[in-house]
Amino acid sequence: MNRTREVITLQLGHTASFVGTHLWNALDIADPDTVDTNVLIRSGIDPERGTATYAPRLVIVDLKGSLGTLKKINQLYEDSDTQADVSWNGKVDVRKQDPLPKNEYLNYLDTDPDQEDDEDDDKPQQTQQQHSQPNPKQFSKVLDSAVSVWSDYNSMFYHPRTVVEIPSYSHDDSISPFAIYNQGSDLWTSNHDLQDDILENRIRFFLEECDSPQGIQVLADVGDAFSGFTARCLESLREDVGKLCITVYGVSDGDDGVVDSVRGINESLAMAQISEFASLYVPVRKPTGLYRNSNLGGFGVKSSLQSRYHWTACLAASIDSLTLPMRLAKGPTSMSALISPLTQAGVLGMLASSVPFPFNDANSSKELFAKEVNMGDHVDWVRDDTFGLPYDVIESCIGQVSVLRGVQGLNSTELKASFNDFLSRSPTPIGCNTSYTSESGFPISLAFPDIFNPSTPASAIPLYSRLRASSRLAGLVGERVKALEQIPGKVLRMMGEQDVSKEFLASNVDLLGSLRDTYDQEN
Repeated sequence: MNRTREVITLQLGHTASFVGTHLWNALDIADPDTVDTNVLIRSGIDPERGTATYAPRLVIVDLKGSLGTLKKINQLYEDSDTQADVSWNGKVDVRKQDPLPKNEYLNYLDTDPDQEDDEDDDKPQQTQQQHSQPNPKQFSKVLDSAVSVWSDYNSMFYHPRTVVEIPSYSHDDSISPFAIYNQGSDLWTSNHDLQDDILENRIRFFLEECDSPQGIQVLADVGDAFSGFTARCLESLREDVGKLCITVYGVSDGDDGVVDSVRGINESLAMAQISEFASLYVPVRKPTGLYRNSNLGGFGVKSSLQSRYHWTACLAASIDSLTLPMRLAKGPTSMSALISPLTQAGVLGMLASSVPFPFNDANSSKELFAKEVNMGDHVDWVRDDTFGLPYDVIESCIGQVSVLRGVQGLNSTELKASFNDFLSRSPTPIGCNTSYTSESGFPISLAFPDIFNPSTPASAIPLYSRLRASSRLAGLVGERVKALEQIPGKVLRMMGEQDVSKEFLASNVDLLGSLRDTYDQEN
């Protein structure tokens, strides 16, 4: 029997929690015969009520006004409508704010009749979606117009130590936006109470209740001030956890209200600083367009993926698939072993994915791989999530990790051989090209957007996802260097008002220069 090795998750920023919510919704309905949910989920007993609890091992940090209808304390932990005793004997004026209205999906979860079944009284109180019976109704059309914050499609109950709402900045504040790297950096370094709350009261709490923690995975906004907040948080965290594996997915959202030139500076500083403390840093961007027309038939994407609710769903499916090998119920790999083909050279990785993979049957998949072996230097049915390209590139690699899931017959020798032939088109040093397969597809929750073609609801989709390190990373880092060296005067003055000095920018140019040299083909 495998011993579960736990992982803690951090979601830092609003778009990061859009991605994370899709991840938790999928894990909520994952096949327990295939996936060991205990890697990311904690089961416990509420000491005050004596009831079983089931919630992600998770810390979420977001701004004031970003939580929507989500309660910091939910019905798994809170008492009934009793109020705490107070010592004041005089008149008390109680004022209650009307709760925000819930959308149709959230109301559906609240009225799930299975929550009240007597036969479930002795079972762990899990999420409402897990207890519900299969329901063919999809809520995508409702949520397309109803989603404004990530909690609008959240199905999970969270632990009381999960959610941190920063009161000093407001969500979607156009007057005083949380937009510049140093705003986030200064918020962390100057607010010791906030540091202690996140590190000691929350992250350490989840770590100390683990039997054998193997790492921390981080989803972070890097286009706004959460770039600086994340960098300083990871610096403190690294001092606390030593050599524990930390993987970071740095998400940049083009619709976050940040000026493009400022976003580029934030992304650059995030790459320079986070790379100092992360075991692996994977920058990802909002898609810039649809997949190329490849006339493959099979499954495709019909959405333009410009909605945050849509494109973060695809990104979540890709990340879920990449981390599947460390969450397998049988024969899992460790978090550090999973990323080792990339980290032998440096700390950067490039993400690409086919969401969904065009076929879920062995014969069509085998023909697709065989066809690609004789094609050019682009793969039209894979999207590059790091560069935002609607295709993937065939190239020599420093290291590569690939996952193919949801295709029936993956255990057949012929299909595995075709898959390996396809992967070998990108030459990689011996021992630095690993692949994993699973017949279990990515589970589609009731709240997952209707973005696939054909649109017939399916319980799971086939998917291909990969991480790679190559000399192209030198060009990516070079872009980040250029963003710091060519800052417009107006933007530089604005950054100066937030104590972003020229010396600080120059030091980060040096850090990025060293990082670029790591991946420069001439070196």
